[in-house]
Amino acid sequence: MDLFRYANVTWPRRRIPRVIHQTYRTYAIPAIWNTTVKSVMKMNANEFKYRRWSHTDMDTFVRQHESHFYWNTFVSYRYDIQRIDSFRYVLLFHLGGIYIDMDNACHRPFRELVATMEALDPRSTHLALFPAAEVFGIQNNFMISTAGHPIYKQFISRLHLFNHNFLIYHVTILLSVGPLYATIQEYFFKQTDKQVTSYFMTTAKTFFHCTDYDASIKIYPMLTPLLREINSEE
Repeated sequence: MDLFRYANVTWPRRRIPRVIHQTYRTYAIPAIWNTTVKSVMKMNANEFKYRRWSHTDMDTFVRQHESHFYWNTFVSYRYDIQRIDSFRYVLLFHLGGIYIDMDNACHRPFRELVATMEALDPRSTHLALFPAAEVFGIQNNFMISTAGHPIYKQFISRLHLFNHNFLIYHVTILLSVGPLYATIQEYFFKQTDKQVTSYFMTTAKTFFHCTDYDASIKIYPMLTPLLREINSEE
């Protein structure tokens, strides 16, 4: 499927908020990620707002918008990265937009990718995008979504069930809030919501670069199938 086919088409109904979210302990940009963060900001300056969330901001946002999760799970996490990862799900559910890790560089504007997502199914109420993991499942360090997407509601509602110490640090992170957790929830979301169809596209790494995963993208439109024209070409 040609990712850029609809990149310059103006559709009457924008559903994905044009805002890019990033997180860090403070508002400062760490020197090690200065180049990658600046590339994201520069490439998208004319189309997207940019918001950097500090740890204090994250804590306040989760407490205000998901108080039950905050008091029962969020504050009990053993590691900061668990709060950071879970915040991403809360953030995209309530505000939507683009989340991208600071170590990811941007090679061309996200406008083309977002426009293509919206063009794939112009009548869909919700859209979400995740990078497909190199082996299986999905990643959570680059995500795009409409606000209120049901898949993020599921992510948030199941976090307390996976809040366990799995003995090994990295396994604990992966299973409690990280990519493995997201992969499990994505699988069950597909099984329980019959209105969801998944599609795969390839970006050829032209939008962003990170060594942790390939550039296969999984997209979730809701409510209507792909345009017949696209289906006929698959």
